[in-house]
Amino acid sequence: MGTFVTPSGFVRKTLQEIRTEIETALKTVFGPDFDTTVDSPNGLLISQLALASSHWFEAGQEIYSAHDPDQATGVSLDILSGLSGIQRRLAMACYCDAMVYTLAENAVIPQGSQALRSRGNLSFSLQAPVNLSRINSQRIIISETSGHSAGTELTFQFTFGTVTFTPNAAQTTLEALRIALMSSTYSGESLLTNGELNVFYNGYETPLGVVNAPSGFDIYAGTLGRFEADEVGYQTLSSGELNTILIPVSDWDRVYNYLPGISGTEIETDKELRIRRELSVNSIKAKGTDEAIQSHLLDDVPGVISAKTTSNRNWVTDESGRPPKSSESVVIGGSDYDVAMCIWNTIAAGIQPFGNTEVFIQDTNNEIQLVGFSRPVSQFLWIKIDYQLYSEETFPGEESLRTEILDWSKTEYTIGKDVIPDRVCSGIYKVPGIGQTVIQVALTDNLEDTPVYTSQVIPVDSTSYADLIGARIILNRM
Repeated sequence: MGTFVTPSGFVRKTLQEIRTEIETALKTVFGPDFDTTVDSPNGLLISQLALASSHWFEAGQEIYSAHDPDQATGVSLDILSGLSGIQRRLAMACYCDAMVYTLAENAVIPQGSQALRSRGNLSFSLQAPVNLSRINSQRIIISETSGHSAGTELTFQFTFGTVTFTPNAAQTTLEALRIALMSSTYSGESLLTNGELNVFYNGYETPLGVVNAPSGFDIYAGTLGRFEADEVGYQTLSSGELNTILIPVSDWDRVYNYLPGISGTEIETDKELRIRRELSVNSIKAKGTDEAIQSHLLDDVPGVISAKTTSNRNWVTDESGRPPKSSESVVIGGSDYDVAMCIWNTIAAGIQPFGNTEVFIQDTNNEIQLVGFSRPVSQFLWIKIDYQLYSEETFPGEESLRTEILDWSKTEYTIGKDVIPDRVCSGIYKVPGIGQTVIQVALTDNLEDTPVYTSQVIPVDSTSYADLIGARIILNRM
């Protein structure tokens, strides 16, 4: 019996080596004059036998390689990673928390109700029923449906108190109501937007409602609902894009996402899984270090697709605002509670878990602990490209150019990654027919802001990321 797995690896015989061995064996049995020439009947039979034998060596090579994480692919890599407790990340759908509104006193919007993203007509489904009540809401929109004469006293009874006001000729009724609200015991926000008054507490931590209102007003009561895209894979959702009810539902009157959604992801590639497995193996059972916290967040918390941990080990607040002796994990995906529990169980004792999101958890001593971490804030990226065509190649069109730039941006603009205009060329020149280009970029905090373009690098802080969609890629042919 041959030895094919040696200390230096698998020894695979070539087709010619196998054929020569068969020829030698047959001549040993039948004599040196046995005809084994390639085109003889014996030679043709030997070739077929050699070919069949070589297939077994190929199978042996594949089986051997499937046990090497650097060579294994597909299911074989899944099995190897599973031995280390690492599972391949499946494709995930984009999701967001959007405000669901009703004009009714009370309503229940059923699970599965669908809303539509204005860009690309992507549908999103409600993941759990939402109970709406005018006297127990997270956000109230007040709209005037009929005019009220100046000098008329009006009274709104909110759950936090009664507000009485008298609009004058220089004010709209809602402007007067807003001024009266801000002068009352109310401590939340009141914003006039598109002729409507939005009333809410920051973070929606305190419920509010309208108990009684004068005639001539529509009261929209809103509560957050979790919506998930009906297609898995990479999709984005900017603020305000989920704004249309796809299929009418009784007493469901409006939907709107005030914050960007969490982007969907494609299924993890073999390359990405190999890298994550290696990082996990290198930090296995480790706790307390930035790398270990990242690894546990990525491997142990369902739904986490990105995590980056940075510590401030000094005795003064650092340039990013982290307190002394604190650690900040910026996390995309996963439930707030699961993320907080993972950080608490892996962070070093005496280090403050810091961030823009804070969650109370219960430790193993039944003590309540406050754990902070950060959810990344999207900044809206605008790219303006002036380009010339290159006459020796065929340009497929601007949509192809936008598509290539967007595909490139998926891996480029991660958390804390600066926007470097010249790097956009990496996506541009994948498209044939492009000659010289002039690239400028801009970042805005809100979609309504006017972009100020520059050819300089735009820094992005460690808790933000640049969000790009095709509509914000401006193409000008020179």
